Amino acid sequence: MKKIIYLICSVFISFSAYATEMCAHRDVTVIPLDATVSPLTGNNTQQSSAVEWVWMQKFDYGWVTGVATCLSLQEVRDISGDSTISRPSANYTLPTDDYELMGRSEYYNGDTSDVVLYGRSWCFCKLTHPMSSQWVNAVMDSASVAFCKSKCPGYCLIWQSMPNLEYRTALFRSIGK
Repeated sequence: MKKIIYLICSVFISFSAYATEMCAHRDVTVIPLDATVSPLTGNNTQQSSAVEWVWMQKFDYGWVTGVATCLSLQEVRDISGDSTISRPSANYTLPTDDYELMGRSEYYNGDTSDVVLYGRSWCFCKLTHPMSSQWVNAVMDSASVAFCKSKCPGYCLIWQSMPNLEYRTALFRSIGK
């Protein structure tokens, strides 16, 4: 009797599986874009938030979202392991995808003795959707600490939305490193 009840229950319960079927060559990164990403309200196709340190941009192929942070020159040296860096170049990629770097501002370790070395004035951006990338420098020159704190996510968005192929290439090439 129990077997009949289990059989009847299993007939009425449906199991669903969602999968993507695709072919790709070896050593190729495939990024399946998510067609179900909720759009922003209204006709907005881009948005950034200096409070939450996030940015998002809609393209023909889907939404690209990311996070931002301000780093000091000393932090860039510490993370990269290269103490000779005098200034990170535009599109400089840090060898990390650590989310804990997100939303940093003010001064590295609270040290205000050297604004150039410890002031968090270099804006770095990271993709979070459709894939996670490493941190890429968004601007050529450092700004003030206060300017970076208030404008960094906007810079990530501006560089992403403008026809800046080198920046987008640096972001997407740093995926999976």
